Amino acid sequence: MWSVRCERCGAPAEVAIAPPRIVRCASCGSTTPASAALEAQLDRAANILTGIVARTARLDGAARRIVGLGRRALVFLAVPWLFAVVMLGLVGGLNLASALGADGQSLGRACVLLPLGLMLFVTGGTTLLTLGSRILEIETHARAEPAVTPGEPATCPVCGGGLPPHGLRAVVGCGYCKSEVVVDPRLLARAERRTATSLDALERTLDARAAALAAAGFGRVLWILGGAVILSFALAVCGGVLGALLDMSRILTS
Repeated sequence: MWSVRCERCGAPAEVAIAPPRIVRCASCGSTTPASAALEAQLDRAANILTGIVARTARLDGAARRIVGLGRRALVFLAVPWLFAVVMLGLVGGLNLASALGADGQSLGRACVLLPLGLMLFVTGGTTLLTLGSRILEIETHARAEPAVTPGEPATCPVCGGGLPPHGLRAVVGCGYCKSEVVVDPRLLARAERRTATSLDALERTLDARAAALAAAGFGRVLWILGGAVILSFALAVCGGVLGALLDMSRILTS
């Protein structure tokens, strides 16, 4: 939502770029239609908005799916990750303990399982933290504004227009500026309305929002996850080779 100077009391008042352009002043409680001068200013703002939003209106597919799951996505990923780390650490530790005793063949398995478990712990934890920060960034910059009064629709954070009914969808497109907006009911239920930004800072604010959403894309996370899998596999192979060589040296020296 954007702010202009209230014509009655001079305090900052909220106004939307999208129709209907109603000026709402929280200080004096007035609700008035935009004047002709303000209409012209809002038209110029709409032209600026169209040029910027056209480049950054849509979230990437992975972002829509992850945001749709919300924090549950982290739980779904964290549970199998923790299970795999614990099992690899436990089995690897048992093999190492056995290898330090009488069973030399267990050393090879320990050299595979323990490095793999450590690598899975580090890379999996990094990926989960990265996913969590990306979800938080998208929720921060693409979240809809809660309704001003009960019964009204949530509004677009970019143009201030009312959003269409969304049912169970977590992301919808604004009918006016075409921005994709997060409308998860659980998120909106605990969210507060943002402080309105001065209309004079429109271009700077939208550029900053576009940059933040671009940086919060999930493409990099998928590259990190793919690299982690390849690195874990390579480490496991190297550990297996090392374990086999150590086992062979034991056999030759015994």
